Amino acid sequence: MEEQQKHESEHTSHEHYEKIIHQEKNQYSKILMMITGFVILLVLFNQWQIAAMDTMVNNMQGMTAADVNSGIQTSSQKTPMLTGDAVNDAIAIAIPTGVPDIYGKELGVSFDSPVESMAMLESIDRGNRKITLTGNDLQRYVKIASMTACEYCCGATTLVFKDGRAACGCAHSAAMRGLIAYMIKNHPNTSDEKILEEANRWKALFFPKESVKKVLDAQAKSGKLDANVLNQLPQMVGGC
Repeated sequence: MEEQQKHESEHTSHEHYEKIIHQEKNQYSKILMMITGFVILLVLFNQWQIAAMDTMVNNMQGMTAADVNSGIQTSSQKTPMLTGDAVNDAIAIAIPTGVPDIYGKELGVSFDSPVESMAMLESIDRGNRKITLTGNDLQRYVKIASMTACEYCCGATTLVFKDGRAACGCAHSAAMRGLIAYMIKNHPNTSDEKILEEANRWKALFFPKESVKKVLDAQAKSGKLDANVLNQLPQMVGGC
């Protein structure tokens, strides 16, 4: 009798032990599956981030000329060197550097000297180097100058009114008008699109913060803006 009870007790203990082992195995399997699932999700998320960054960089590399319709400007005639950092790459794309082709050496202006260059270009609009256009040249001037503006400074929607008078009195606007007039007068074979592009490159230089934001908004809507980096950029070069 005692042996039977002992046997039954041992059998019960063995079953209880096996039940505990089975439960522990199930618990371990669940934990292992959760860890495996988490690792898979992490890998997929990283791959998505890499793909998104590649797409962003490729899109930025394609921006080698000003987009007249959207107002996006480029930093130079050549594709800028990109690093993969969204904000820094946007700066490289939006802010021009160096001496502009065609007219840079003639006028002694450089994107690397924005204040001095702005004063030079402004003098063509309303200073000692003023150019006065008439006839077809004036019509062309009004057409081009009506396609851009100094909106970040004075809120104007064009550089000139329909009769050719200045729509804004700030130095930025005068510099852009001066460049347009100079190009029409001295380089008449340059296309309207090219002249507008050059004027907008100076606009990007005069308003770096807004120009960089525009590139980021257009090319990286799903990206995260580094507000600290953007805040380091000046709102504008010169004053209204």
